[in-house]
Amino acid sequence: MSRPVSGAVKTSLVRVKKENGIIYVYERKRRYDPEVGYTRTFDSHLLGKIMPGTDEIVSTRPRRKPTQNSGENKPAAVEEVTWGHAGVTNILERVGKESGIDDDIRRSLDEGQAQKVITIARYITANPNQTMPRLSKWQRTHPSPCSTELTRKNCQILMEELGEDKAAQMAYFKCRAKRSGKSDLLAIDSTTVSTYSENLHFARQGFNKDGDGLDTIKLLTVYSLKTNQPIAVIKQPGNIPDVVSIENTLKHLDWLQSDSFKVITDNGFYSLENVTRFVRNNIKFLTRISKSISWIKSEIDVHRNELFTLNAIKPGETHTHGISLMINKELSWVRQRSRNGVLKGGAEKKTARLYLYIFLDRNRVAEEENAMVRKLMELRAQVESGETEFKPDAQKMIDSFLEIKQRGKRITTRIRDDAWQEAQKYFGIFVLISNQKSKVFEALAEYRLREKIEDSYRIQKGQDDGGCTRSWYDDNYTGRVFCQMVALGYQCYFQRAVDRVKESLGKDLESDSLTAAERKAKEALKKWLDQQSLGGILDWFDCIEQTQARRDGARLNLKTELTSRDELFLKLLMAPSEKKSVTDAPPAA
Repeated sequence: MSRPVSGAVKTSLVRVKKENGIIYVYERKRRYDPEVGYTRTFDSHLLGKIMPGTDEIVSTRPRRKPTQNSGENKPAAVEEVTWGHAGVTNILERVGKESGIDDDIRRSLDEGQAQKVITIARYITANPNQTMPRLSKWQRTHPSPCSTELTRKNCQILMEELGEDKAAQMAYFKCRAKRSGKSDLLAIDSTTVSTYSENLHFARQGFNKDGDGLDTIKLLTVYSLKTNQPIAVIKQPGNIPDVVSIENTLKHLDWLQSDSFKVITDNGFYSLENVTRFVRNNIKFLTRISKSISWIKSEIDVHRNELFTLNAIKPGETHTHGISLMINKELSWVRQRSRNGVLKGGAEKKTARLYLYIFLDRNRVAEEENAMVRKLMELRAQVESGETEFKPDAQKMIDSFLEIKQRGKRITTRIRDDAWQEAQKYFGIFVLISNQKSKVFEALAEYRLREKIEDSYRIQKGQDDGGCTRSWYDDNYTGRVFCQMVALGYQCYFQRAVDRVKESLGKDLESDSLTAAERKAKEALKKWLDQQSLGGILDWFDCIEQTQARRDGARLNLKTELTSRDELFLKLLMAPSEKKSVTDAPPAA
């Protein structure tokens, strides 16, 4: 549970700089309003101004006193005025509540930190491609849970506090994992973040996925395919290969998830050692495996005729073929301690029942062939020009496909026909491996779900200001990554809510029960949503302003009018969502 709300009045000074260089200083009083769930301003007045080149606050010209002739026309004093952009605020407030993100943050942090993190997450979600220094200005016009002005300095302090508090981070991950429920599908994938800093201990020269040649930090994300939510992020040195990362990841999953789950990974995480880890720990897995592995090639060759038959075609997707088969694979490992007659350091073996799912995508046959032709022609030209140093993958392709002859300074090459014909046999084919038996196209559907995590990386790097570290020290960067993950949860849930609206509109438009006016309205909304990004939708509704005033007991409530299309969208968006898989979450660690 979060800390109890005290109801205390918080007083702060707000400085507003004008274009002429004059800074106006306001005293702002705020307190938490339990009815709306965030802190509201109830009093704000001008203290004075600071002239350019000085630090002293001087009084402004006093207002002219009302004349004696004003009499009954003297305006009554306004006791309270609040104003802000209510459209985007209301949407994000609903997202935070419905997703359980706000509750989980409050369970994991104290109330002050929780308010700051939620505000930062909402700012990042509502302002794609904007940097943190603009946050304090956004706060002044958008109601938010945090009463403290989040300046650059305040954000740096918060990031450092979050980065040092590993218990709070793990508590939040635990809460998100619990909400994913039983029998969840967990996608695991990684990305790299470039940095210029020499003070980040995790920064290493390794595989840079952005190809900019800088040191990188690896971020490994665990993503629930059931809830479309990131549930944990693991920071690792940039030189650690994906295939090595899995061991610690499994330890995290074991701690986060008490219920059964199934891990889905790309072929970067495949190795026979990792398969052994999954089998020994009784973890269900589904991973892509390279078709160039010799024993996989053998299985493809044996079952090729079966794969190419019309009976192997996926219903409704005629370009996709698929077959499944069961194999017995001998696995071995080295004992870390003595047990059952096997001494520490001794080899232990086990025959495991595994399932291969072999697919043919006929649409990709020509794509893969053309891509390899272009690569071979490029390598051929480089070799004939006298270049001798290549990356390992390129050198392997040269050794496999090119016959090289040199006469004096002239170098000629020839592509081996037998090697090319062998390569053509496997274009368009990909293979999945699992320790759990499934129908072949059900396994394919599960694997395709992991594309969601790749979408999340694009959001994080392209919209969440996560393309580079923007931090010079480890704790600051760790705290920043944590806030970005919370924001990513907001974005993923909002995307899911928008998709539900589109799906609802599609079903309604297929019905014959709509009136002509209803059909026209829903068609217009569907067309508009199909053309908008998440950021575009939030930016559109940012125009909605709400002003509330109170005077002598009377209340004034003004709100920007909406078109019928916008009202329809908000109505559908704010409709009760599907029943949550988990309504509670564990207490903070």
